[in-house]
Amino acid sequence: MCAYRVKIMLSSTIADLSAERSAIARSLQAASNVELTGVSPGTTPSRAGSPFYETVNIAEECHLYFLILGGKYGYETEMGKSATQLEYEAAYRTDPTKIIVMRKENVTPDARQAEFIAQVEDYHKGYFVNRFKTKSEAAEKAISSYYAWLLDRASIGRKLDYFDHFIRIASQRSPFPGARAEYRLTDDRIELTFNIVGHVHSVHFDKVALYNDFWGSVLHLEKRFEEWRGKGFGVGPTH
Repeated sequence: MCAYRVKIMLSSTIADLSAERSAIARSLQAASNVELTGVSPGTTPSRAGSPFYETVNIAEECHLYFLILGGKYGYETEMGKSATQLEYEAAYRTDPTKIIVMRKENVTPDARQAEFIAQVEDYHKGYFVNRFKTKSEAAEKAISSYYAWLLDRASIGRKLDYFDHFIRIASQRSPFPGARAEYRLTDDRIELTFNIVGHVHSVHFDKVALYNDFWGSVLHLEKRFEEWRGKGFGVGPTH
């Protein structure tokens, strides 16, 4: 038996996606190191808290969060958002890199769901979406996405916090061949420095702004790369 188990939460409306949830659950449970948490088909024991508190807490605690989007937005809570959206936002606040998004194609979303989908699928600030039409296709894409995520995590080797994940992604990017990020953290910001053929280029990120918009901050980094490229990195004319 595997000693370490990856806690995975499946998050979606249930009534219209029960078959797809069950198929995805079966495919993930085929991996010996997976433990599903949260609402059925999860295995989380009863907890002494409200459904809102507990499901949000599970979204924060899980190692991997699957957001499964269908046509229904779901019941709107007193906070003006569906339980699924609140769970998604809780997972995002904890670690934006632990989210996998799947969407059923052959349905027409209601108005609120269309808004939520647009937010999640935003080209720059959202997620790559695994689209499926059948429950078997959903199951296949879920397990392949899980293994791809697991391979990526295996290269990390230690527990990372929210800002560590940003530094990890930023360090994988490069504005110029061979240029790698050096970083410095203070209480309120992250400074990334790139040495490009003898010239130093820096970019700073306010931690609060980064926390509020993780992928937007990644986009800002890419924009700075383009700006440096457009100026020839300050070492000569741009061709």
